[in-house]
Amino acid sequence: MMVSIHQPCYLPWLGYFDKINRSDVHIFMDNVQYPKGTYVNRVKVKTRGGASWLTVPVKTKGLSDQYLRDAKITNDKLWMRKHLKTLTHNYITTPHFREYFPQIMDIVNRKWILLRDLNIALVRYICEILDIKTSFVMGSDLDVEGVSTDLLVDMVQSVCGDSYLCGGGAIRYQKDCKFYNANITPIYQNYKHPIYPQLYGDFIPGLSIIDALFNVGSEGVIRLLNNSEESKQ
Repeated sequence: MMVSIHQPCYLPWLGYFDKINRSDVHIFMDNVQYPKGTYVNRVKVKTRGGASWLTVPVKTKGLSDQYLRDAKITNDKLWMRKHLKTLTHNYITTPHFREYFPQIMDIVNRKWILLRDLNIALVRYICEILDIKTSFVMGSDLDVEGVSTDLLVDMVQSVCGDSYLCGGGAIRYQKDCKFYNANITPIYQNYKHPIYPQLYGDFIPGLSIIDALFNVGSEGVIRLLNNSEESKQ
């Protein structure tokens, strides 16, 4: 059984969903320290002026050691209006904006307290419209301990996985021998970003999946995921 693990990110990119789509079980890794300056609370979208950040403000003052599961959103609602206005202004002319924006707006506008819960709700919604059947598990619900590779091994074992799909960057810090010693096969994701129709000039890779969703629709995104070189392996 293939297992993937990733921190719950805000409206993440296509490669994030490629990892989920190729897995039997995906673990939302909320049982680690909150990582500042990452895609956990921000993502890029395409605007008339190029790529632009959408950032969810998180309470971090005096909370340098807080876990991701405990990270709270600064709910002044200004960020919600800014995000939704940015999406409307720059994507309203895309073919599928009106099909998916209302539900995204509904999710973003809810009274969220924890960043994790907002991110997971959006990921689950997108997986639903992409017909991704992967099972989800919360890292904080698992009886695991340790750090770094040891924690990853324990998490895969806790859901009875025999293979672990990890990001290509993991090769810099991950100790594969610990997976093999636990009878787990590490498999590295080598995602090759597809090109699809975008507005506003040259193609920009690595944007939020909603860029692709608004431009090519759910069926188009499904084709992008299923036709990747890795999905055929």
